[in-house]
Amino acid sequence: MFSNPIEFDIIIYTILGIFVVIGVGIVAVRMKK
Repeated sequence: MFSNPIEFDIIIYTILGIFVVIGVGIVAVRMKK
């Protein structure tokens, strides 16, 4: 499926980064309330 392991790592880190951004956003909203 992936010809290059580096591409797979980039996808994993991108997905984790998105979850981190969402988590930080949720925490920020809760802190404001």
